[in-house]
Amino acid sequence: MTKTRVSLSIDKKLMDEFDKTLSASFQSRSEAIEHLLKKSLNAKRPAVILAGGPASALWMKDAKTYRPLVKVKGKPLIIDTLLKLRASGLSEAIIIGSHKVNSAIFNEVGNGSSLGIKVKYVEEHEHKGSAHTFWLSREYVKGTFLFLPCDHYFDFDLATILVYHKKQEALLTLAVYYGTAFEWTKTSLVRMDGPLITEYWEKPSKPQSHLIATMIGYAEPETFAMLDPKGSLDSQFAKLSKMRKLSGCLVSGSFVNIHSKKDVSILK
Repeated sequence: MTKTRVSLSIDKKLMDEFDKTLSASFQSRSEAIEHLLKKSLNAKRPAVILAGGPASALWMKDAKTYRPLVKVKGKPLIIDTLLKLRASGLSEAIIIGSHKVNSAIFNEVGNGSSLGIKVKYVEEHEHKGSAHTFWLSREYVKGTFLFLPCDHYFDFDLATILVYHKKQEALLTLAVYYGTAFEWTKTSLVRMDGPLITEYWEKPSKPQSHLIATMIGYAEPETFAMLDPKGSLDSQFAKLSKMRKLSGCLVSGSFVNIHSKKDVSILK
């Protein structure tokens, strides 16, 4: 990433207080300020958590709970996700799902006040596919927004993806995973040319690349006018890739699509 050198005049007492709060994880003032700027970009942006479809489709028989409520590294997945959203500077999460799934999540996290993030629930009355779930968020977002599934575990930096999305002036940017653990049976694969996703394969029977579409990303409200509000969100992303309207931001670290206790065990 290209760095830009800037000169700032800041009140000395304020800077002294800032230096006292610096975490050992930052190697310099510049790194700490850059981190704060990334978080500030996320301020007041909503995160849309996709938990739609029939409740039965999200039920984990082997864990006897819904996917977003299965415990991962000692805490329910949805709590882990909400805490990561808060750490990225996001202040509000909109969960879109069936009455049963929303109720189960509400029983665990409530309005999010205990986690430091506002949680709003939108009920999906008709199940018409993940594209429809995504489309339902149109009434609740006014600018750039984050979207992510309720059953994905990740540890990459969301703020970095936002900075990349803004730099590319993209309509929609997906986080594209290129970690060493390659598993495509439950997700989709992409081909990229520079920042653009030029091909998108929905759950292929054979791998066409080693770049995994995470279904996590940032989008602009203009996206809704280009999508069909039915069917799979994967099919709509494939459509955008053919139109050269889909951007990809490469990420690494940990990423697991949680469908079973076996998936959870990967993270231990």
